[in-house]
Amino acid sequence: DEVSLMHFLPSITNTLSLRVNDYDDLVEVAAVGHREKKNLTKKAVQSVNKRKVNQFLRRKGKAYIGYKRSREGKVSFVAKGERRMGETCMSNSCARSRLRSCDIITEEQRRELFIDYWENLNWSEKKEYVVNMVIKTEVNRRTSEKRELSRRGGTLKYHFVIDGEKVQVCKKMFLNTLAIKEATVTYWLSKYGTGQQKMT
Repeated sequence: DEVSLMHFLPSITNTLSLRVNDYDDLVEVAAVGHREKKNLTKKAVQSVNKRKVNQFLRRKGKAYIGYKRSREGKVSFVAKGERRMGETCMSNSCARSRLRSCDIITEEQRRELFIDYWENLNWSEKKEYVVNMVIKTEVNRRTSEKRELSRRGGTLKYHFVIDGEKVQVCKKMFLNTLAIKEATVTYWLSKYGTGQQKMT
């Protein structure tokens, strides 16, 4: 029920405006914790449920209590803010580009991308989405002096699917729309790979 659930939630969640579906999911998260940890003490069960609820909130892009570990191994808890969509791309370069479509994507479409990413995908699906939307392009080029092929470091091209069509956007547009950091994209690509596209 609501009383027992809120007992397990960290205090930061009191400031959240959760929809009905979110609340139902939180109830299920707490219930799972109880079923899995029947033999634990009440304090241990509370700890398990707090962790599960925070994992759920983090996956949904909501504010949650995270933790960080120092080099000495000491753990400290940190309040993490809610994910918010960043500003759209206003670059004149993108507006003039024949390749990037930042200027044709509306705020409503960006909002739909943001909501779908954070509310409808689990972590595995989030990673898969990023890996599929970011393409590494390797370019072969001839040097002007030796007239031989040399390989330039690959560049990353970012995409969204708009009205069923995959369109290219700039890095800022991609990161701001999904409210994720470049370091996150770089890590996921290095760990799970990326689409490859060769051009000569």
